[in-house]
Order: sequence, then structure tokens, then C-alpha cells
Amino acid sequence: MKNVQLILKGSILEYLLKHSTTLFVGLVCLSSLALVDFYFIGRLGALELAAVSFAAPVVFLGINVLMSLGVGVMIVGSKLVGQGELETVNKLASAGVYLALVVGILMMLFGFYFHENIFSLLRADPEIIELIGGYMRYIYFNFLLMALLIVLLKMLQGFGEVKIQAIVMVIVVLLNIFLDPILIFGLGPFPKMGLEGASIATCFATAVGVLILFIASTKYISYRPKSVTFRWGQILYLGLPVSLSKCMMPLSNAAITAMLASFGNISVATYGIGYRVDLIVILFLVALSSIVSPFIGQNIGAGNFKRIERCISMAIRIIFIYGIIAGGLVCIFKEEIANLFSPNQPIEKELALYLMIAPVGYFLQGLMMLSVSVLETLNKPMRSALVNLVYYFILYIPIAALGAKFYGNVGIFIAYPVSGFIAAGFAYFIMRRSLEEAKPQAAATVEAVA
Repeated sequence: MKNVQLILKGSILEYLLKHSTTLFVGLVCLSSLALVDFYFIGRLGALELAAVSFAAPVVFLGINVLMSLGVGVMIVGSKLVGQGELETVNKLASAGVYLALVVGILMMLFGFYFHENIFSLLRADPEIIELIGGYMRYIYFNFLLMALLIVLLKMLQGFGEVKIQAIVMVIVVLLNIFLDPILIFGLGPFPKMGLEGASIATCFATAVGVLILFIASTKYISYRPKSVTFRWGQILYLGLPVSLSKCMMPLSNAAITAMLASFGNISVATYGIGYRVDLIVILFLVALSSIVSPFIGQNIGAGNFKRIERCISMAIRIIFIYGIIAGGLVCIFKEEIANLFSPNQPIEKELALYLMIAPVGYFLQGLMMLSVSVLETLNKPMRSALVNLVYYFILYIPIAALGAKFYGNVGIFIAYPVSGFIAAGFAYFIMRRSLEEAKPQAAATVEAVA
């Protein structure tokens, strides 16, 4: 296949730029679902904005757990593609879909059962918890749809295919943009549904994306209904530590949200919007680190370790250049960005301050994400979990708590780039050490193939 040949023999720079840009477009669209919701919900009022901000860590926690499942499928699948074992890939794809259904259902039930306990822990006021309930009722169901969406996206990524992913994500976000104002404000024959309308729009758009992906993936995969539990153990061996690793980000965001709650709903809403702006900006770095994984996986399967080292070196240079440019633009246009997402003057003023501080950490975040992706693909999921543990729980949360004590909410904002600087150096060290350890294994693979 064309994408496989580009990964194994083609230009590395062409692969990185072409595929990361294509995936970036799709990820921007998919991630902008939350920003689209914020844009329209911001017109309802500050309480509604705060409610969605409290919900954000829970939503991201669920998505990151599901993302780890997709990562396990992608890593195993990409190595099989590199070895040319396409029949085994088909069986793996079928098993991945069944596993996604099981995990999605369990997460949906967990959310419904522990809803009030979760948001009480986040220190949300009773009035806010009631608003959150209307929004999350449908988002919990959407975990099942997201499980299928993510696993299908990651399976296609294992083949080096990102064009279909980008198209599907664009369709999903356009549907959401179309449905949000209709269901939130009650346009035409539809009643005004507020926060519930936003979550229903997200569910419908996600369901359409899943349907399209099922149809599109048959170009690469012939699903095997009998392969229900095929290699679940291998997928979970990679996926569970990755799940632990990826859960640390939304858990730390929940802790930061709880800290900011003591400074009022304005600070919570500010962080909720600012965090999403950060996610949109660094999505190119997310895309870049994501497409490095199938490149490494397929080249490990084919025994091409030198291409892996060249790819990582080139990716770091791209991350540095993008981080400087993107961070500079956000700092320059911070007030315009703040005004776009909230007409509330106190939120707008505080958000502009956040957007002046946070961009310092963009390059550092990119380097950490790349290191984590490399570690996961090298079958070092516990090391990737260690990197995130050091960043979020040993550095970020304690530094944020210290900053809050002496500088209030501004001290919490400053903790983001300060902790990122230390963690990025640690992540790079662990990644380089793991690459050196993997070289003898790669040499053995080459000898076995020869």
C-alpha cells in the first residue's frame, strides 16, 4: 500500500509534514467540538460556562482512557502491517471493535452510577451540579460511541492512513456546528434545550462519524466476527499502562479545577476555556507524535532502526519551530482570542492573562508527547506512565498548589510552563535511554529477516 511504502522506504520529512498536517486538520475539527460548545454555551451565561468547565476533566478522563485502548490496537496492528501479516491485522481489528464495545459500556455505566460523587469531589456547588447533570446525561452515553470512533481511527492510523480520519472529523464537527445552535437555543421546530442540547448534538455527530468509519475501514480491513477476544491480552498489556498514563492529565486538570474553584467560578470558567485553546494550538504536536507511532511500529516490524532515529530527530526540530511560532501568535493575539470565547468582561480579562503565560509551555508539551509516543511504541508503557506521573503529580500539582498559596490563581497558571520545563528534560532522557536499549533488538530482527 502507498502509505506503508512511504513509511518503510519514502521521505521521512514528507511523511511527517504530510501526515501530521492532514491529521492536524482532523484533530482540530474533532477537538473544536468542545470549543464550539463553549462558544454557544457562553451565550447562555457564566454559570453554564462554569458547569461545562467542571465537566471537562471528567470528559477528558473518559476520552483518554478510550484513547489508550486505541493506542494498544494501533501499536500491535502497525507492527503486524510492517511484517506483512494482513490476515492477522483483520482478526485484530475485529477484536478491537468488540473490546471497544465492552469498555465503552462499562464507562457509561460507571458515569451514570457515580455522577454526583464525582462532581462533589470537584467542589462544584449544588446549583452547578444540577446544570452538569443535564449535560453529562448524554455525554456518558457518548463514551460508548467515542470508544468505537477512537478504535476505528487508530486502526486506520496503524496503516498510515490519516486522510479518511481527517474527512470524518471534519464531517463530525460540521454536524455539531449545525446542530448546536438549533438544539441549545431552540431554533425552528426544536425546543430550547440549553446544555442538554449541546450534548445531544455531540452524540449525534459522533454516531455519524462511527458509521462512516465502519464503511471506510472495509477498504483496509475485513472484519472477522469470530475473533472476539483475539490478542486482547496484548492490547491490554499495552493499553492499561497507557490508560494509567493518559488518565493522569485529566486527573491533574480536575485537581487544578478544584484549586481554582476556591477563587470563584470566573477562574474555573477561565481555565476551562484557556485549556481548550491550548489543546487546539498544540494539536499539531499531538498529530505529529501520533503519526510517529505507526512509523516506528512498522519500521520495528521491518527491522529499520536507522529510519526510526532519523524520524525522531526530525520530529524534535519540527516541534521546536512550531512551538515558538504558535506560542508567539497566541501571546500576540491573546485579547482577541479571549474576546471571541467570552463576552463576560471578568472572564475575558483573566483569560487574556492565562494566554500570555501558557504558550511558554507549548514546545515542552510537544517534546513530552513525542517521548511518550516513542516509549509506548517501543513496548515501554510503564516508562511512559512514569514520565506523566513525574510531570502531573510530582511537579505540576505541587507547584500549582505552591503558586496558589503565594500568588493566587496566577500562581496556578504559572505552574504549567514551570513544571513542563523540568518534565520535558526528564522525558527526553528516558526516551533516549530506551532507544539505545532497543538497538540490539532491532539488529536481531534484521538478522532474523536476512
